[in-house]
Amino acid sequence: MNQLLLNFVFEWLLPASIVFGSFFMLLKSIKAAYQKTDIDRLYGLAIRLGVTIGIISIVYVALRDNGVFTKVDYYWDVLISKIPIISMFIESFKAKFGNTLSEIKAFLGNWIPIYFRAFCIVYPISITIALWSLYRRISFARGANIVLSYAVLHPFIALKYMLGYATPAFDFITSKLFVAQLKENLNDSYADALQERDERGKKFEDGAGGTAATQTKKAVALAMRYTKSKVETIGGNRNNRHAKLIIKRSREIETDNAIQNTLRGFGSRINEPFIQFQEAPTFNAKEKGFVFDSDVNYHAGAYLGGWGDIFVNPLAIENKKTNGGRGMLTTFFTSYRNTIKYLFHLTPYSMYDRIKTNAQYKYARDTSVEKAKFIARENMNLSDILPKPIDEDTGNTIAEAKKKALEIANNRINDITDALNSNKIRGVFDSVAVGGSQAIYKYTLPRDPDLPSDFNDLQEKIANMLHTPDIPIISVSAGMLSISLANQQHGSEKPINIPVDFAEMVKNREKGMKGLISGIVGVDALGKNIYAELGDTNPHMAIFGKTGSGKTVTIMNIIYSIMDAVTPDDVLIDFIDGKGNTFEFLRSDGEHPNPFVYTQPADGSGDLKYTRCKILYWENEIRRRIALFKDRNVSKLSEFNRLFPDEKLPEVLLVFDEFTEVTDKDQQLKGDDYIKYNVTDRIEYIAKMARSTGIRLLLANQTARKEKLPGKIMANITGRISLGVSERIEAEIALPDSDIRSDLISQAGEFYSIMNGIKHPEHGNSPYLSDDQMKDLNDELTRVFGKREYVVTREEIIAMAENTEVEHDNDNLPYDSPLEEELPQANTSLDDLIKLCRKYPQWAVENAENNMITTLDIFTKGTPKDLKKPKQTFRLLINELRGKVVQDEERAMVKEPRHAGNALSTVTGTEGDFSELTEAKIKEKLKV
Repeated sequence: MNQLLLNFVFEWLLPASIVFGSFFMLLKSIKAAYQKTDIDRLYGLAIRLGVTIGIISIVYVALRDNGVFTKVDYYWDVLISKIPIISMFIESFKAKFGNTLSEIKAFLGNWIPIYFRAFCIVYPISITIALWSLYRRISFARGANIVLSYAVLHPFIALKYMLGYATPAFDFITSKLFVAQLKENLNDSYADALQERDERGKKFEDGAGGTAATQTKKAVALAMRYTKSKVETIGGNRNNRHAKLIIKRSREIETDNAIQNTLRGFGSRINEPFIQFQEAPTFNAKEKGFVFDSDVNYHAGAYLGGWGDIFVNPLAIENKKTNGGRGMLTTFFTSYRNTIKYLFHLTPYSMYDRIKTNAQYKYARDTSVEKAKFIARENMNLSDILPKPIDEDTGNTIAEAKKKALEIANNRINDITDALNSNKIRGVFDSVAVGGSQAIYKYTLPRDPDLPSDFNDLQEKIANMLHTPDIPIISVSAGMLSISLANQQHGSEKPINIPVDFAEMVKNREKGMKGLISGIVGVDALGKNIYAELGDTNPHMAIFGKTGSGKTVTIMNIIYSIMDAVTPDDVLIDFIDGKGNTFEFLRSDGEHPNPFVYTQPADGSGDLKYTRCKILYWENEIRRRIALFKDRNVSKLSEFNRLFPDEKLPEVLLVFDEFTEVTDKDQQLKGDDYIKYNVTDRIEYIAKMARSTGIRLLLANQTARKEKLPGKIMANITGRISLGVSERIEAEIALPDSDIRSDLISQAGEFYSIMNGIKHPEHGNSPYLSDDQMKDLNDELTRVFGKREYVVTREEIIAMAENTEVEHDNDNLPYDSPLEEELPQANTSLDDLIKLCRKYPQWAVENAENNMITTLDIFTKGTPKDLKKPKQTFRLLINELRGKVVQDEERAMVKEPRHAGNALSTVTGTEGDFSELTEAKIKEKLKV
């Protein structure tokens, strides 16, 4: 046993220790040399060394060529033969020391292999650890502690892979690395303080504790020893990487202040994949210390990479420098690096995540049906009607354009990241997606991002840094920063454009619908549909877009996607164009009739009288439905249709394009004509009162200028979509409180939507439908549903309007609604909201469930316990106001007084004929 122990000591422990000692000496020498070396001295040393070697070489060659070395050997032999004493001395030395030399040779022969073995074990491992520690910028001792700890625990960590953990090795090493980096963040004076040395490196004398500053450094260094670190990568539905670094609080305020000062800025020094700490820690009472916290989206399958990044041909034409490629050598080494990266990240969980993601994309189960009120139909066989779209400029198909767009977008990730960092915005790159002509880059922000209040300067700076002609659009939502940038290769005149397939978009729609009027605006960069759904919560919407932005085509996308999902018995659509006859091709009496059209489309420029009469008709139709619901003791259309199926009424979407072209002409009306026909008041009434009647508004306009948009109308229309507009002020009005610069949009069909509230903006592109394609869609719908006559003809609408009388009523005032600038903002306080609701009680009752109110910070931000009180207070307020406005609502069901200039007015049918005629006509037409 003793011999075995001695063998271990002499053959393993001692050799390893000596070799380790030599390694540390070498490491110390290299470090000292590195610190003292500068490039100028290296150049001088290299020159002197080169000259010296050259001179020696010249001398050697000269001596060799002149036979000097041969002569020296000859004279040596002669000298030995002539002088016997030299030979005797050599023989005597061999006789005397021969055995000793043999013993030395035997000793070295025995121990050199043992020490060489130690060298082969220690040096490669130590050099690897040293290089890794140098890369991580920590000391060798701390690096060795991490690596050796991992080596000991490797079997357990490998088992965790088998148990489904995402990245246990990375999590373990990184958590230890954070603690090491935190300690390395302290300079040598803190370590000296722990060794009881003062600022000059001298030992404390006579038991003294050094200066107060030294003692504080000692306390800070000790506090760092109690640091806790945790990294956890979670898969499943959450798919994120959570990291936390906790430095325990000390017993002294002064020390705690020193700890905070020491840690300030440390978060920005952490550079690990999918981890984003804030600049400085926050104090957490529960953790009893200072905390760095990070929560970043992480998808192991996406981070794995793809086979396409590995199997590339470096000699391919597209990879040549002359063709804009990276060059043969760069391509080869990039492929080699991607191969190593792929193998490094090839874990059981990454393979599972890749398979799961692909399965969800290809075979996702539509769960919308489970909660839906209505099931979407498939009225049209779109794949037979519409050809696959092709980009007109390049001839690229969707697949070809997307492949090229992704390649360009991926090559710019580093440039985008550098541009953000140079503007002091830190974020972890999350993903890049392409759609239309845009590339959308997303970055996860730290918990306390120091963002500018206005992105305008930043957007222009990034455009200049990236040499792009178009200014990018930056937006922030749910801790993610998005940059939408024209996906344009440097030097190219136009960006790559990916067409959108209308047939594919409609095919991929969710089968379950929240309401009957559920259209699709377009698709986002990931190919997901963006919906425009109108119902009780969001009854009306507005679309803005300058000439050439694709506004009309976007409207038609919404319209035809609605028509594909419902029947004319459920939904009818009426059209008004304030500038021309855009919707003329939809006429039921035209060459390509559409069965969903309620009545003849109106031309606001060529047939203004009919346009005004039609708006008046819809106001009276709302009155008629309200009176009918009151008589049947129901509150809304869906309840009426359920209880009285034989008298079913359709929901109606009133599409009014360029509506300000008509409202601007209200000033031409005088006296009773103004009271009766002014469109602004009529639309205001529809926007306020139509919610329960199933009549919805889709208002569209080229401009979003405030002086053009009647505030009392826009205050009641919260659903907004904006394509490209002309000026920044228009963007602020089109998408209020969203900070989205839609004036920077340059691509036709590109849009931003806040249909789901300003906290959930959506960015996408609409498909392009030509006039011939829309006529083909009309023919297909007529084939399915047959040709249908108008519910009410143009002549009947004009006659009804002429029979409508104007009454003046100075005793009753209509309820008013807030102007657009008075509407609640995201950060509106509960007290301010209560004041607004008391000022406009009926508006408050009508909009209590609207996204404009339900998405306010006071109802969405905070813990459930914190949100309970404001929700309860608001609910009690609405109940109180509801009782107060009942009397006014009942009066409005029969006769609605209203403002018209300085006169109070209401429009009513003569002797009740209007309501009876309308109801009878609707019943008759809907039976066709």
